[in-house]
Amino acid sequence: MGDGVEVPPRKHIEQHLAILAEHLNVDVGMGTGHPSNKQVDGVTTGDPPWNRYLSEPLVNLVDRQRLPCITHSAIFVHRRTYHDAMDSSTWDQRYEGSELVWSGDPNIFLPPLVEGVAPGTALDAACGEGRNAIWLARQGWDVTAFDFSAVAIDKATEYAGKTNVKWVVADATSFEPTKKFDLVVIFYLHLPTVPFTQAFTHAVDALAPGGTLFAVGHALANIEQGVGGPPSPEIQWTVDGISPLLTGLDVIELEERERFVESADATAIDLVVWATKPG
Repeated sequence: MGDGVEVPPRKHIEQHLAILAEHLNVDVGMGTGHPSNKQVDGVTTGDPPWNRYLSEPLVNLVDRQRLPCITHSAIFVHRRTYHDAMDSSTWDQRYEGSELVWSGDPNIFLPPLVEGVAPGTALDAACGEGRNAIWLARQGWDVTAFDFSAVAIDKATEYAGKTNVKWVVADATSFEPTKKFDLVVIFYLHLPTVPFTQAFTHAVDALAPGGTLFAVGHALANIEQGVGGPPSPEIQWTVDGISPLLTGLDVIELEERERFVESADATAIDLVVWATKPG
């Protein structure tokens, strides 16, 4: 493998994968990175790279269960079952434990956006463990943040400490705040077309006149050319998919940006959405 990790026999891995499948109710199988697969010059001909089909909730469960010697290169989730695992209970399970699932730092694209901007009201939609909401609050913003995982909100509250954020347990597809915001942010919200449209529309509707929408998601190109993110093409962000949802806004940016992922020593491809509401 070249990474210093001893890889167990295929049979041993498959036994543990069966346990994981029962936990997550998904189909799992061997990825192309296992040494028992036949390879030519390090490439398994005709198979997609294993890391493009990685289920992050599954990997998190592997880490949490501490199953012996199962590496990311040994597992993948079939596309047809990926969405079945994406409900609040799955995310509650993923966020269990004291350690943060995500980095405690804000998304790399956020600080430059608000640099020099007078703080106002901000909404962080589908905030997860709240890293962006907390960072904004510490810059002086009056922040409301919500997620449909109650466990994530509990962790965000604890992680925030004395930093003042209004935390809400709510679903992005239906949450309608009672006030408008100067800044609305969405990071890596990936849903099928109908619920994604609902969530994005609610986010746009939450903008105050003159307010800014800033959203980042995994671009479709990331599946073949990048690293990380969900494996299903239909829930990746595309210009054609996002553009109609920005009707009535002044679009500043709607394009792909590269983001270096240090833990993977690779570059991810994101789609960045930056728009303002006339006012």
